[in-house]
Order: sequence, then structure tokens, then C-alpha cells
Amino acid sequence: MLSDNGGYARTSLSMSDRRREVMGSPTRDLFKQLHKQRLPSYMFACDVDLRWVEKNPYGVVAELDVKVGARDTVTFTEVIGYNDDIRVGRKVFIVQATDQEALAAYRFTVRQYLGGNPGPNPVVVRYGEPFFIDGFEEFAAWEARERAEWKARVGR
Repeated sequence: MLSDNGGYARTSLSMSDRRREVMGSPTRDLFKQLHKQRLPSYMFACDVDLRWVEKNPYGVVAELDVKVGARDTVTFTEVIGYNDDIRVGRKVFIVQATDQEALAAYRFTVRQYLGGNPGPNPVVVRYGEPFFIDGFEEFAAWEARERAEWKARVGR
């Protein structure tokens, strides 16, 4: 049953300072490692580095996969997951930084994932035109544009 607020949370539409300080979870990393070690080798999985989520209206705007260095590339499990994402209309972006320092400075290349074939080794991936983000302000402006476009696309 929907509440009188249309089903949306009554909480603030912004993140608390406490929530902003939360870093990655060692528990999550342990869970992922145990999955790889203890389950049969045919039970594949992949994670998502970052999901842009909208609170009003509820929805997943896009997924971002961060790659650092030239040897860090999209894997076959990611191709399978990302193909599923784009089938349901969700954008996927690959963020490629030269090193950790460039990532921390928000200086990296972004390419939209357009599809791929997980069969060959290495996998075959199709991307949109790359663009360079040069600092946090550019990243924030790009993210704001993507969120606005998503809202217009979903019609909410």
C-alpha cells in the first residue's frame, strides 16, 4: 500500500555527513573473496563499482566501473552483467584512470559501454566516444546532466 507521499521516503533527499564518510566495506570484500574461494569455479559473479541512484523518483540512473591502469580491463563477467543492464535501459560507463593519483584528482577518461561479447578471450567490447573529465567540478556537472537526462527519459 502506498503512503500519502506517493510511496517515496520521507527522509531528506540529500546524504548525511555521516553517510558521506563511509568507506568501502571489509565485510563486503571478505564475502566476495569467500564466494570465489568456496563455491565451485563455474559460479561466476561480478560487482558494481558505483551506482548512481535517484531518490525522487526512485531508480538507478547508471552504473560506473572504475579501471586503473592500462591492464585493468572489462572482464567477461562484467560484459554479461553490463549487457543485461543495457537490455533494461540502464547506462553503463567505464571510468579509466592512468593511476590512483589521477583517480583521486578526478582526471580520467569516460566511455559509455554499448555492448560486448563475453565469449572471446579477451572479451570484445563496444564503447561510445571517449571524453575526458578534468577535475571534480567537471565530473559533478556531467553526473548532473546524466541524472537530468535519466529523469526526462523515465518521465518521472
